[in-house]
Amino acid sequence: MPSTLTRRRTLPLLALLLAGMVLLATAQGAAQGLDEDDDPAPPPVPLTGDELRDLSYPNDWPADGVAPLSDGAYSEPIPDSAAQVAVEFRRAAFGRLDGRDAAAVVLATSGGGSGTFYELHVVTRDATGAAQSIARHMLGDRIRLQGLAFDHDTIRVDFTGHGPDDGLCCPTRNITHVFGLSNGALELVRAAEAPAVQAVAEGPTFLAWFRGHTTSGAILGSAGALESIQVFNPADETWTVDSRGLPPDLRPSLLVDPGTLLIVQARDATEIPVPLLPAPAPCPRNPGPADPLDPSMIVHGPGNGETFAGAVAVSGVARAFEANVRVRVLDPDGGVLADTFTTASVGGPDFGDFAADIPVTVEEETAACVQIFEDSARDGRMVNVVQTGVRLLPGLPADFPLALAYPGATVVSDSRSSNDEGETFVTVELAVDADTATILAYYARAFATLPAPGDIFDGYTGPDDTPVITLALQDVSFAADAIIQEGAGPGGAALVEVTINLNPPGA
Repeated sequence: MPSTLTRRRTLPLLALLLAGMVLLATAQGAAQGLDEDDDPAPPPVPLTGDELRDLSYPNDWPADGVAPLSDGAYSEPIPDSAAQVAVEFRRAAFGRLDGRDAAAVVLATSGGGSGTFYELHVVTRDATGAAQSIARHMLGDRIRLQGLAFDHDTIRVDFTGHGPDDGLCCPTRNITHVFGLSNGALELVRAAEAPAVQAVAEGPTFLAWFRGHTTSGAILGSAGALESIQVFNPADETWTVDSRGLPPDLRPSLLVDPGTLLIVQARDATEIPVPLLPAPAPCPRNPGPADPLDPSMIVHGPGNGETFAGAVAVSGVARAFEANVRVRVLDPDGGVLADTFTTASVGGPDFGDFAADIPVTVEEETAACVQIFEDSARDGRMVNVVQTGVRLLPGLPADFPLALAYPGATVVSDSRSSNDEGETFVTVELAVDADTATILAYYARAFATLPAPGDIFDGYTGPDDTPVITLALQDVSFAADAIIQEGAGPGGAALVEVTINLNPPGA
């Protein structure tokens, strides 16, 4: 057993040894430019759309093999030719790929001929923080891009492409390609395609957007059950009518571009083998459709399949008695959700513009039919009726912070509760078409925009091991948390349940 003297001599030696270790660590930290008070390295800066529109992308068409975009475009002359190489930014999506933040970018390149070649790029930041394209994949010539999104560490591209018998001008297949990143290259991991067919119900007249190039004559010729089609020309904001009531040699054949608005009037149920947007929600047989050769009610919106929360936006031009335009919103059983009037800028016989937001409140997602029409001055009947199917969702509560509402998410439900301590809680369920990592990254950015310091904890789990984000806020009027349940929302989307405490203790 050591003596008291030995222990007393050992303690100073240990103290000297520890002090030496501390000095060595301090010196090493100083040599590396570190200090215990320094903040940790900041998180990577998210990529932005403006940054992607001014980035240089590898491209096989320019002479240098690079297309340095400026404001989303680049061009250069082709030697010994009057033509040019033109590269354009078309669309971008943001998410995570192979464990890091990334962006998916689609560029369109033309080389002076008739082709337009679409290419998918993956953009990430390098070690210096600069954005760069690290992989690319050719999608095709003269496709019609429909959607671009990240989906569980993959990139999903939806487009209208070519079938084996299609001319290059006119693709007719709805195609989905899903890409993953493998050994630094984009790899097609899943593909699906189907005919781009629009089912049209018997009776309704509805508004739709077109998804690809064709002619109105081709639509009418392929669907004898259609009464007429009206095509909106965005260049001069006019409608032109193509009617089955005219002899075939007198029917105008109108070029229909992607995004063009149509009013389709159906005499019987049928299918149109051209790529329109999804079919409308069930509407009753149109009680008094507008005359297709001389329409007095021309509706610009809402469009077929649009989604609204809290109010439905309607607009158009009308030739209505005393400028009165009536709007009704019906549920699938014909029940009236809203019935009101708006006023055009002038009354008939002149056309007047109208636009209004029609308040509609629902407690859950509801398919609805919007009818826009005129009450006949002669007998009060509904005349000049244009109707279209929409989706109605619960609106966000007025006191819910918009920073915590994921962009593009649909509101599934909301509720309010309180406890004995006087705290008030508001809960909103959001359907988000993104993976958990992307949602986490968004809430990290959203939290940073709030006017207070705080922390985000994402290491917890909730019911069924679902990730939980807790936003620990300081010196603001609410605290918040969010639970992500992958695949639990409508259509397999992630269900994000966000609860805020409007008056937590100590706030």
